[in-house]
Amino acid sequence: MATLKLNNTTVFTETNGAASIPSAVKFPAGHVVQVKIIPSNAYVANSTTSWNTIDTIFINNVSSSNKIVIEAAISHLLEGSGQGAYRIIRASDSVELCHSQHGTGGNGSWRMILPTLYGEDISPSTGTNTYYLQMKSSGMSIYYNYWTTTFEGTYSFFKLTEVVL
Repeated sequence: MATLKLNNTTVFTETNGAASIPSAVKFPAGHVVQVKIIPSNAYVANSTTSWNTIDTIFINNVSSSNKIVIEAAISHLLEGSGQGAYRIIRASDSVELCHSQHGTGGNGSWRMILPTLYGEDISPSTGTNTYYLQMKSSGMSIYYNYWTTTFEGTYSFFKLTEVVL
């Protein structure tokens, strides 16, 4: 077993090739603890006018004293005239963490827009934190991760970053 100490404080321990940082070690505010990138090719098509869950994202091993920064790039297509919206909510209590709304004039052609969502969860649970991507429409069809045979398919991407508060 090897130990690295600074001023009699253990900052790093190695046992049988496995390294660990003791819980007493504190990182400075703004320090990135972990980053998780999640691609999604789940295909959903609907025209539901109320919020409906279409995808699930999560991050593990979170400290409750930190925050989770959420970034999302949504690949989709709107059919016709109207508005569509996406939001990400915390699964445990349905608190909305970020939201994006967009519209199209619907001049007879379809519109592909790349909504982006940015938000943060400033009170995550210790351990695994799960979030739901939801969408709704003003009535026209929305296609989440729309693809055609011309391309290999489209993906939405999520980036969850744990940051020390």
